[in-house]
Amino acid sequence: MRNIHAVILAGGTGSRIGGNSPKQFLLLGGKALVVYSVELFRKWGLCKSITIVCHKDWMGEMEETVGAYLEGTDRIIEGGDTRHDSTLNALASIAWDEEDIIFFHDAARPFFQLDELDLLVGSVQTFGAATLALQSTETTVISSGKSGYTERSINRDEVFFVKTPQAVSGKMLHKLTKKDPLEESAPPTDLCSWMERIGEKTGIVPTSSKNIKITKPEDLSIAESFLR
Repeated sequence: MRNIHAVILAGGTGSRIGGNSPKQFLLLGGKALVVYSVELFRKWGLCKSITIVCHKDWMGEMEETVGAYLEGTDRIIEGGDTRHDSTLNALASIAWDEEDIIFFHDAARPFFQLDELDLLVGSVQTFGAATLALQSTETTVISSGKSGYTERSINRDEVFFVKTPQAVSGKMLHKLTKKDPLEESAPPTDLCSWMERIGEKTGIVPTSSKNIKITKPEDLSIAESFLR
């Protein structure tokens, strides 16, 4: 392992949460949501660079929000039309090679833990890619769409809710980027689905139930209760 790079995906427009600005700028405990992720990667201390991907209409706001937290090799870049496009834009801006590890993280998740980053690195060295995930503790069923009834139960021990950060080795990234995701019906939605397209597995690192994604107004209230 040579260098570690972190990519923070903050290109959303906040359409689901409402308000006048994207959710990554919402205040949580007096700080913008995106700042929590930057601070955690900076506190971890092992990242050579932090790249923040932002919607083109909010580049100025992002610079004002996180500029004081960025260092020499860090950058803010313009995102794409989809999450995957934004991921590719970020990769194109980083001088990574096969010996490196790259983290991908959603800015709307402020509560990952530093020791989880260590565990992700270890899992990447085994599988080539890894993700934080929360194992289901609920009875889990399959439903036939909008039918309103259950089709069958599934073993909840085999069900995990995927979170971020996720991480991948440079060597695996070379394999991933050789296949054009646009050949498929839709671009991959995250690293796990990207890995599936080339027949590879993603290592799982257990995470806390506090690793929530802020997508709705009530999520922000839950996050505030975690801070308290």
